[in-house]
Amino acid sequence: MAFRNGGKARTIRDRFEPAMSGTTHPLATLARVDELALGCSPVHRLDPRVKLATTLLFVLCVTSFDAHAVAGLLPFVCFPLVVSRISGISPARIGKALRPALPFVLAMGSLNPLLDRAPVALIPGVEIAGGWFSLTSILLRFLLTLSALFLLTATTGMPALGAAARRLGVPAGVVSVLLLTWRAIFLIAEEGERMRRAHDLRAFGVKRPAWPVAARLVGHLLLRSLERAQRLHQAMLARGFDGTLPARPLLRFHLRDGVFLMGWTVLFLLLRFDDPVLRLGVWLMECIP
Repeated sequence: MAFRNGGKARTIRDRFEPAMSGTTHPLATLARVDELALGCSPVHRLDPRVKLATTLLFVLCVTSFDAHAVAGLLPFVCFPLVVSRISGISPARIGKALRPALPFVLAMGSLNPLLDRAPVALIPGVEIAGGWFSLTSILLRFLLTLSALFLLTATTGMPALGAAARRLGVPAGVVSVLLLTWRAIFLIAEEGERMRRAHDLRAFGVKRPAWPVAARLVGHLLLRSLERAQRLHQAMLARGFDGTLPARPLLRFHLRDGVFLMGWTVLFLLLRFDDPVLRLGVWLMECIP
């Protein structure tokens, strides 16, 4: 998503660069996703419909395993690693983007080892509580699915993803809501940054406002966001908005798109239903005297 200022295109990161001087700013990750989508790697040049369909199939296969599945999920690591390598988006950048959500995932599965005490065989003669398997499975699913979704967004961009979703049959109203929500995140954050700077200038060195002051600031932020949304809606109506956003043109379907889609589809289905890790384990057990 780009903006115009004085005839020069600006990305979202350029628009909010003064507010994102620190790497931990809440906007930093989203703005970098918008910047990464402007790349020109082979993955970036793929048809957005192909990338969206492939990622959805990947997520469906990963989430369809049973609660204690661990070994069966490991081969699926190849998809985010290969896409990361080809697109030039390093695993470290992906990990930094997923780090804020990791505590919530750990909180969801932290009680599994205590609640699920049923023994599960790790290797012949060694058993551990099934809760440890389910906790590991939750972490693997989290890393795999969110890594794939992050790579999808970072190599495609939200406008192209919205157009691809419409072409694949997603209702236009749903797509419009998603795109407007993405846009509104930065508008609300911009209002919040203005209020934060105004507070810092008037707080005489107090970095964190007291709870009553913070509550009033949140209330004012909600009111200003509502007023901003009303002005935005009126501007859209004045420009002929009829409930759906205009779809940007998609890339034409090429041979490379078909190879990418069919190749990963066959691999995902083989990994899901053939279980190569189990076959390898059985073969190793047979080889051991």
